[in-house]
Amino acid sequence: MKWMLRAVLAVAGIWALAWFFAAQYLKGAAEDWFAAQEAQGIVAEHGGLSVQGFATRLDLNVTAPHFAGTGWDWQAPFGQVLMMAWKPWHVLAVVPGGQKLTLGGQVLRLDTSKIEASLHMAPETGFPPREIRVEWPELTVSSDKGWTISTARVFGAAQATGDQALKLWLQADDLTLPAGSDLGGLGPKIAYLRFDARLPLAAPLAWEEEPVFEAYDLRTLDISWGSLEVEGSGMVTPDPMGQADGKIELRIKGWQALPDAAIGLGLIAPGMRGGLMGALEGMAQAGEDPAELVLPLVMKGGQMSLGPIPLGPAPYLP
Repeated sequence: MKWMLRAVLAVAGIWALAWFFAAQYLKGAAEDWFAAQEAQGIVAEHGGLSVQGFATRLDLNVTAPHFAGTGWDWQAPFGQVLMMAWKPWHVLAVVPGGQKLTLGGQVLRLDTSKIEASLHMAPETGFPPREIRVEWPELTVSSDKGWTISTARVFGAAQATGDQALKLWLQADDLTLPAGSDLGGLGPKIAYLRFDARLPLAAPLAWEEEPVFEAYDLRTLDISWGSLEVEGSGMVTPDPMGQADGKIELRIKGWQALPDAAIGLGLIAPGMRGGLMGALEGMAQAGEDPAELVLPLVMKGGQMSLGPIPLGPAPYLP
């Protein structure tokens, strides 16, 4: 039995040595990454790096990470990048609350129990990305300008599919808007928001190349805000100028709130409320269900409109 004990000790010693070298490599790679950001003109600082998790994990701990660039600045108490030692293509990242984000001179504080992200890569040359998930439980964002927005949960995911496309999913629950955001009497709370889309790619995802999207196929858009319930789907493509071109069909319940919401957003003058309400009533009566209004969100020629309501310039697509 002594030979078995020797074999076990030898394997354990080899594994311990391998873990030590992997930990040193990970720490060095992290230092190089911070230096590379600095070389590109981005402030990338930290209060210390360490690797723990012997002998099955590689846990990179970053104390006081700080990144900044033109017009933005982000700081956090600490951050962690976690992976199993034998599966480096599956990475987890955790950042606590107490983060500070400065955008355009406005300081935002992000409070949450933690922000979790996971990255799955293919176990092949180059480790191409396959899926990323991010979750914020009970997130509150407070501004030094006096406003606050909060949500019970935000979840986002992006997944590469086998047919060379990117599938996107976004979900927000119990989103409480800043005070004064009561558009059209809808109230300050959005019960839920769901977004599901498929984006065909010009080439497979790779770290060294920016993704080029050929189209934006909106499979599902669900919003519940007060008396307003919206469901949408449609296809949008970039025009020669890069602006959205296409149509998304929206099915709207509680559509009677739309004129007041449009006034609150400054899209129409208060004197146009009666005419717009009459037009919407006529469209609803002409449909299959007067309680549900079907409106096209049209983006064409650089402009965007929701049925008879002009919304201004169409957005530019990445």
